[in-house]
Amino acid sequence: MDAPNKPNTRPAEGNSELHELRIRGRVEAFQERREPDRGFGLRPKRSVPTYVVIWNFRLVRTGPDGKALPPVAVEMRGLELGKPAFEGSLVNGDEVEVDAPGHIPGDIIHPLEVRNLSSNCVVRGRTRSIVSRVLAGVFLIIGLVIIVTVAAFIISQIKSR
Repeated sequence: MDAPNKPNTRPAEGNSELHELRIRGRVEAFQERREPDRGFGLRPKRSVPTYVVIWNFRLVRTGPDGKALPPVAVEMRGLELGKPAFEGSLVNGDEVEVDAPGHIPGDIIHPLEVRNLSSNCVVRGRTRSIVSRVLAGVFLIIGLVIIVTVAAFIISQIKSR
């Protein structure tokens, strides 16, 4: 197993530069914002509005030699669906690990989960259930089939005149 402060690395395909698999650092500049969830537009108008909660923060890191490494920007998203948007919590100063295979320095990482080493928990954003995603896809396909059928019927009526 690797030393705790030494990041795991792997070479990127076609590039000799090493990219980190797992990034460890201290949370800094934590910010939270909420945006209306646009979803697929399939929710009834009377339903409770849902929001996407977005967490932005930087990971401040040090290398094995103790020197500062460039900070890494992180963005996580979770849905407020009658419950908190995230399982677990993060605050400035927490020591965390993020899986980031193929991370390119300067890019924002969008992890599904973060391991909070300070509180010994895994932080995850809530998402729609697989059932609701499948239903949304089915309704979308049915809607497209109806539109194509109506358009074909109209075209056939125009051609028959």
